[in-house]
Amino acid sequence: MAELRVTSAVVAAVMILGTYTTRGKAECIVNIGSDLGYRSPLILTQNTAEFGGMGFLLPSTSTPRASLYNGEEVALLCAGSNNRLNISGTVSQLEEANVRCDTGSSFEYSSQYLPITDFQCTAVPQSTIRGNGTCSSGQKRLQIGYQMSSDRFIRLIDMCFDDVNYSTHYVNYTLANGIQRRQVFEHGSEVDRVDYYNSLPDSPDVYYTCSNQQRTVGRLVGSSRVNRYIKCSNNINYVAKAHLAAVPDFMYFAQQESTKHHVNVVPMWYSIKNGNWLNLEEEIRQYASNTSRAPSDLVIYSGTLGITNLDNHRIYLGRDSNNLNVVPVPQWVWKLVYEPTTKEGIVFLVVNNPYRLSFTCRCVCAQTQWTRAWNRADAHKGYVYCCSVNNFRSVFSGLPNFEVTGLLTKNRPYTPPLFPDIAAQ
Repeated sequence: MAELRVTSAVVAAVMILGTYTTRGKAECIVNIGSDLGYRSPLILTQNTAEFGGMGFLLPSTSTPRASLYNGEEVALLCAGSNNRLNISGTVSQLEEANVRCDTGSSFEYSSQYLPITDFQCTAVPQSTIRGNGTCSSGQKRLQIGYQMSSDRFIRLIDMCFDDVNYSTHYVNYTLANGIQRRQVFEHGSEVDRVDYYNSLPDSPDVYYTCSNQQRTVGRLVGSSRVNRYIKCSNNINYVAKAHLAAVPDFMYFAQQESTKHHVNVVPMWYSIKNGNWLNLEEEIRQYASNTSRAPSDLVIYSGTLGITNLDNHRIYLGRDSNNLNVVPVPQWVWKLVYEPTTKEGIVFLVVNNPYRLSFTCRCVCAQTQWTRAWNRADAHKGYVYCCSVNNFRSVFSGLPNFEVTGLLTKNRPYTPPLFPDIAAQ
């Protein structure tokens, strides 16, 4: 019976491999870098149930080209108020349309055969935020994504947001393994989507001006000492806007623009944002696109922990209409990287204070290859240390449950199983 079981698994595996071999000949190619502009529609495929039955068309790790099979249908989405699909220079009344792969660069739409470059939006596709209950630790669960006319919501980023202190607990998203092939444009917008910050007496932008920080932090530590920490003259020693879900962590320009909601913004010291936080983000993207690792996307969690303390005072950037402190400056900012194929993970914590170090879990950086290309011990750029996921769970409440079998070290090349179905028996 055991032999029959293995034989069946082998047959099943061969059938699966045969299926992919049959479909392996791509008939349509979309070059994400050269074929798509900043007003190109989002290209959605019918390949996953995770995103309301739709997924984003993505390239492979080694090339900016994404493949479609002959006859495969995709949806073109121009999300946003009054955003319409422009087809071959004619503005339609449609926000979305289905097109079918014909061959090469040709797509069939309404008996026409057109290149993908003939489909544009009248504006950059706009993301929206919707509430989706509460997180396990009590914050509002929010989702950033795209609304389709069929009432389907294409989720991009999940998050837990504290609407009392105006602080984001964490965000969660997928980092594509071909992310280094993303669209790149120079004219992205600033953070301008205030959303859940509407009820505050000041615009969130006010909190990130150096003059406001001197005034606000001065109330907390004393006007005679504030210049030790907030120095407007050098344009370095102040708290800046940083993203938990980074702009370059997304493939399409429209996705990159979706990170520019204030609920995705965290207060971070300028030298740290442009120091080791930036180094860490790029290190993770390089790993995601490394062809020697498992050919799967990474799961990313990114968040905040604690509140920065200066002179025994917790630091906030503003006050609400009841004169209560809001928008805390976190003590740590962190990123969790999870490899679904191997079920390995690691957490990086960056001390968000160039003046004082603090630790919250056992550092395991020495067991990994992650931080060897840059100085993780530079406090001015943000002291970085690494933790196991299980150790981090003991100090951070509310992290969703998922199986972790070990530490993601970057030390080992990936060796895929010959017959994954058999290994699962």
